[in-house]
Amino acid sequence: MMTSPSHRSTVAVIPARGGSKRLPRKNLVSLGGRPLVVHSIDYALAHPSIDAVYVSTDDLDIAEVARSVGAEVIDRPQELSGDHATTSAAVRHALGQVAASRRVDVVVTLQPTSPLRLPGWLDECLARLEDPSVDSAITVSASPLKVGTLTDGVFTPRYELETRSQDLTPLYAENGLLYVTRSRCVATGSVFGQRIAGVVVDHPFGMVDIDHEADLALAEALLTVYGSGASGSADS
Repeated sequence: MMTSPSHRSTVAVIPARGGSKRLPRKNLVSLGGRPLVVHSIDYALAHPSIDAVYVSTDDLDIAEVARSVGAEVIDRPQELSGDHATTSAAVRHALGQVAASRRVDVVVTLQPTSPLRLPGWLDECLARLEDPSVDSAITVSASPLKVGTLTDGVFTPRYELETRSQDLTPLYAENGLLYVTRSRCVATGSVFGQRIAGVVVDHPFGMVDIDHEADLALAEALLTVYGSGASGSADS
């Protein structure tokens, strides 16, 4: 695609390796009648701000499914496909392949394990990158838990004991739905960079991170109630 100087070239990268211990062949399991990875592909293909969609995988079956629904495939090397390989490393490799043939300004990372998203969340993340001081924008969810560390069975709270939940400093958790990053940061090996804008998601979709059968059941239930998230506003 030809791009004008004013156009911010944006590509989506979906890291989808074949291995998974807790939920075998996880990225191909069915959710609402579609393979899990297809939900992220369809989300990216439908969004007008995304110019191209790439699936990074080491798996022939995932590659075949990805191509069949319109994504391009990047063959991920084995050293980036193991249990300890990071998402940032896989996305950096993908960017290196893509940048050889097209300019990329922004990379949108979509994890297949967080398949339910509203389009407005991506719009909001992209808008945060209008601030030149921001390296990336990610979706977060409010975390009301009173958390602490446990060392040798001893709990050390990260809050003042007996503080009421409503009086705690608000905390937010990375929910894995969207990572929108300037390509220069991805090229250095990070989908975060130094200055990270947070887009707050106040929706049950933010609870979905599929790693076990129970997570899949939750996603199915939410899909039944809310639909795929193909339309809707960021705060719906």
